[in-house]
Amino acid sequence: MSDKGFYQFGFAIHHIIPQEALEQFDALLSRNGITKEMRGNKIALMTGAEGVETLKSGILGDAGSLFDIGWGLSRHNGYDDAHRQYDNFIIYTLRAINRDTTLAADPVKQKFILFDLFDYAEKICRGEVAGWGTDSGALYENWMGDYASFSARYEGLIASPTESKRVNDFIETKSSPEST
Repeated sequence: MSDKGFYQFGFAIHHIIPQEALEQFDALLSRNGITKEMRGNKIALMTGAEGVETLKSGILGDAGSLFDIGWGLSRHNGYDDAHRQYDNFIIYTLRAINRDTTLAADPVKQKFILFDLFDYAEKICRGEVAGWGTDSGALYENWMGDYASFSARYEGLIASPTESKRVNDFIETKSSPEST
């Protein structure tokens, strides 16, 4: 295969919670069960646009099946601007969560918000929500929605049985011991 074919159909393993964030916020993340090697913190992303389009076409299976085996539908083009914006969004948000004294005083809220962020980040990588290539500030605004604070977001999500179940199921799935 030529280099062109590798580029078009090659892939990269992407950390959903970026390595830099894992290093900067190790204490916060590890006490809440989020580590570099935890279940689902890695996702395979195509490096070429043609590869992404091939996956999106469904020829290799529907999106749900691809997600189940660890593939996403966003394009990983090295550490380009899209990747930097994504990383900046995660780092900025983790910094804000780490500084939030209300969350620090309530470990249950803090863990819930961290895993809600993790779920959103995974959806960006999977291509389920628009975001890859979006400005980091816009990613933050899209995730926070109409909530003015992390506590308000927590209260709003907990009040919704569907949203509460979504995040709690995500926590359970990612925290299962048989995970790889």
